[in-house]
Amino acid sequence: MERRSKLRFEVHQPISAKVLSTGGKNQIVHGTLENISGSGLRVVSETSLPSGTALQINLPDSMILAEVRYCEPLEPHSLRPEIPRYSLGLEMKQVLNNMGELGRLMQGIMGQSAATDAVRK
Repeated sequence: MERRSKLRFEVHQPISAKVLSTGGKNQIVHGTLENISGSGLRVVSETSLPSGTALQINLPDSMILAEVRYCEPLEPHSLRPEIPRYSLGLEMKQVLNNMGELGRLMQGIMGQSAATDAVRK
């Protein structure tokens, strides 16, 4: 019996996620976003990450800040059995949508600000 309170939607989209750590190294994790719900994501990756790791996932028009809740090993892929695979359960902490619109708005504001500064001089 399914006990999840939110519906999950199948996605199967390649992603890159930046590990947000205080260690200063810019680790990028690649994987496939398998499904998404109102509060979480499931990503399959070749990289194992400890619970509590913060991630920034950039999608075409959105940015998601998430935290690893679990990381479980998966069966090897039939075509690439030498490469490990992991199922990452992520809890969404923050979602920014319409990033393209935000970028256009900021560009308009910055352009308008630069034009205003030029007139003042």
